Amino acid sequence: DEQSIPSFSDQEAHETRAYAEEFLARYLPGAGLARLELRVGDPADEIVNLAQEGPVDLLAVGWPHDPERGAVARRILRHSHVPVLLVSL
Repeated sequence: DEQSIPSFSDQEAHETRAYAEEFLARYLPGAGLARLELRVGDPADEIVNLAQEGPVDLLAVGWPHDPERGAVARRILRHSHVPVLLVSL
């Protein structure tokens, strides 16, 4: 929730944009249309809601192959209305 997010800037709007740009440049080089969406809430619910709100063709979700983990991926698979690509971690 919002209370558990660490404060990392005195100018949140500028720092958030800079963080998003750096993240995309580092992990998705060449993906010019990619954007980083930052949300607060239950991860599975927020991802499914985002897919319903906009033109989303596919969700790519990390899958840890561990029975004790992967709860978010399982919930996304159960509730998503768009195809889900599981990426092995």
